[in-house]
Amino acid sequence: MVDILQVDADALRELGKTLTGQADLLTGITVNVTVTMPGSPVHSVTTAIDENAEAAFHAMGERIGQMARVAGSGAKTYEEVDQAFGEQSRKLA
Repeated sequence: MVDILQVDADALRELGKTLTGQADLLTGITVNVTVTMPGSPVHSVTTAIDENAEAAFHAMGERIGQMARVAGSGAKTYEEVDQAFGEQSRKLA
């Protein structure tokens, strides 16, 4: 626990790990909708669904991955700030 700032840095790290796991799952999704109807517009539509759905999942995974990195770096930053405040407080005392 980051005492002065009252931040639970361990909880932030755990959140980062959880978010990383979810991001990995999303970026690993593949969509394969295959409809074979030569000359039919259905084929091109299913191809677009594959590409767009997969891109959407991957983009969501990337955004969640960014959130995970922010949570992890935030925990480190809070600890560093807390340590600096604590040192200055001890010097002033």
